[in-house]
Amino acid sequence: YAIRTLQGRLWQSRRSSRSVIRFYEAFCHLCERNGLNLPPANSALENASLAFVRFNNRLATPDLQTLPTRIAIAFNEVRFGHLSLTDEQAESIHRDLLAFADALKHARTAPAK
Repeated sequence: YAIRTLQGRLWQSRRSSRSVIRFYEAFCHLCERNGLNLPPANSALENASLAFVRFNNRLATPDLQTLPTRIAIAFNEVRFGHLSLTDEQAESIHRDLLAFADALKHARTAPAK
């Protein structure tokens, strides 16, 4: 039983780590696809700050405006703090990323004034 519990926790931790890394990679890809080159030597928080400055005018809600920082913090907590994302946290980040992508897409395709 103890081995199964340990294996389950290890699997959950690995799944959580892969999940947040995928979210962070998707975030970086969205930024780059929308014209923000993120230096590879930057930390996640530095990249979040660059994204906030670059895209703040496109992000209509406070939740979207804080998304870059929330993604960076989740990435750092899982990657370096060895914490795990709950299913609810992963789902919330997923929804936020979809909304972030949608906000960037609509701003990019909006007609020029």
